[in-house]
Amino acid sequence: MISNLLLGQAEKLVKAVTGPKYDGKYLHNLLHEKLGEIKMKHQSSLDALPRGICIGTSAAPTYLPAHKFEAQDSDGSVREFNLIDDGVAANNPALVAINQVTKVVSGGNSDFFCMKPLEYDRFIVLSLGSGTANEENKYDADEAAKWGIFGWLTNTDAFELLNKGTNEEAPKVGGNTL
Repeated sequence: MISNLLLGQAEKLVKAVTGPKYDGKYLHNLLHEKLGEIKMKHQSSLDALPRGICIGTSAAPTYLPAHKFEAQDSDGSVREFNLIDDGVAANNPALVAINQVTKVVSGGNSDFFCMKPLEYDRFIVLSLGSGTANEENKYDADEAAKWGIFGWLTNTDAFELLNKGTNEEAPKVGGNTL
C-alpha cells in the first residue's frame, strides 16, 4: 500500500519535472476555431496572429508548453517569437497593458482621453489567463501543518492549495481588472 502510494507520487513528480501537464492541443484547436487567420493589423510594424500570441502568453510553466510563431513586419522581414506565460515576465500582466496605454496617452495621442497621473481607476481591463477553475477545498489544515519540504513537493493537495492561492492573487493585485 505504502509502496503504491510512493510510486504514484514519484510518477507524478517525474511527470512534473519532465514536461508540462497538458500538451496544448485543445487550446490550439479552440483558438484556431474562434480566431482563425485574423491578424493584428492595428500595428503596421508587425502583423501577427492573435491566436499565436494567446497560446504563447498562456504557456504556463508546468501546465502548457512554450509556443513559437513567426510574424512578418511591414518591410517583409520575418521575426520569430518564442513565448512563455506572460506572468513569468510580469507578475500582473494587466499592469503591463495599463502601462502601454498610459505611454500612448502621455505621448499626446488625441485618440485617447486626458488622464491625470495615477488615475488608473479609469481603465477597464479584461485579463484572461490559464488558471484552473475553482475547486472545493481538498486539504486539511491539520495535515498541511505536518508537511515538510517533501510533503509540499509530493502532496497533490499541496499543489492544489498553492495553485488556488496563485489564482486568487490576481483580483487582489489587479483591483480594477476584470
